[in-house]
Amino acid sequence: MKKHFTSYILITILAVVVNAPLSFSQTSISLSNGAALYYQSGDINLSEYSSEMNDVIYHPPDGGILTAESIKIQTDKHTQDENSKTNKTIYKLVEINKGKIASIQEQYNLSADSIELRDFPHSLIAQLLELGGDDNLSWDIKRTSPKLEFLDVDFRGHGIIAEAEKIKGSINPIFNNPANSPRLVNFELLIENSDIIPVGDSKLATRLASTLTDLELQKLTLSLLAKSQFLQIDNIQRMELRLTASQLFSVAITLYIEYPILENPTELEESELAIKLLQQIKFHKMKIELEDFGLNSWLPDARVNEYQSSAKKLQNLVLATMPANGQRLTTPIMQFVYNGGKLTRTSHPSTPQPVALIVSMLLFPDLLVEKFAISSEHHP
Repeated sequence: MKKHFTSYILITILAVVVNAPLSFSQTSISLSNGAALYYQSGDINLSEYSSEMNDVIYHPPDGGILTAESIKIQTDKHTQDENSKTNKTIYKLVEINKGKIASIQEQYNLSADSIELRDFPHSLIAQLLELGGDDNLSWDIKRTSPKLEFLDVDFRGHGIIAEAEKIKGSINPIFNNPANSPRLVNFELLIENSDIIPVGDSKLATRLASTLTDLELQKLTLSLLAKSQFLQIDNIQRMELRLTASQLFSVAITLYIEYPILENPTELEESELAIKLLQQIKFHKMKIELEDFGLNSWLPDARVNEYQSSAKKLQNLVLATMPANGQRLTTPIMQFVYNGGKLTRTSHPSTPQPVALIVSMLLFPDLLVEKFAISSEHHP
């Protein structure tokens, strides 16, 4: 969804702006690739890579239609790298009001009351959307702090309606970080109160509708927070993921990873160096919190019996696969499965452990429990 939405609205419109003919007196522009752009009023300045258009209609060459009440694009194409003096295009502001995409080929509609992108480098957008781009992503990230905000988003397709009050995101470069790596960034993504509603007869919609019926719910409301923060102490990156399903459950994961200092980060593309880097990344600690908001209470009696039966099978599986030194972890897990409440899993080894060690220890789970000091606790 993100890929198609941003691709059509941003990359395509920007491509239209920078490739449009020199004469802009008309309100209709036909492109060599078969696409067409129409706007009632406005202005496009090719030399400044900017535009303001009202009542916009865009027909991409592969079918479908994009409409918008207004589109504003402002750029800073003269931003330069201090060393190479290479001109770069930074889209300082892309503002779209009442935007809507209807795709005939893939049968979906996507709209938003307001879309605002700030300080987005062209190469970042191109690489995120796998459109090629250039090789200056690191430069762009070091010089800009891209931000986005979507308000009142509505996606309809494949028998599902997804509505979100707000989607916000940002990427912030880390200046003068000890690891001296432009690839280390702080980021944050926030999706507030996104309602997922089945409306069709596709397999996905049918399964979701059946689940919601069992829970006596009309829709599934989700909120998501994902963020990363670089801590100057020991070059540690703190990553957090929090997903909440309203009235049902929440899961929160907090992870601390230490990165090595790189003398020449530009060589990271070499496979041998990438493997060496992986071996040097160290795991400091992790905390996983699962909270049940009363999932059992939403299930009808017939489903409760099925759930209890599945829980019993899970218990047998856990007991059969848990190493001897991890048996103490079993009781809190099953208390959570049967009774709900909150389950906390932590791993805090006495000394930081190589991340690569986790993979090798999967064959020896007793060592994994010991080396990574895994613990589990249940709260009613």
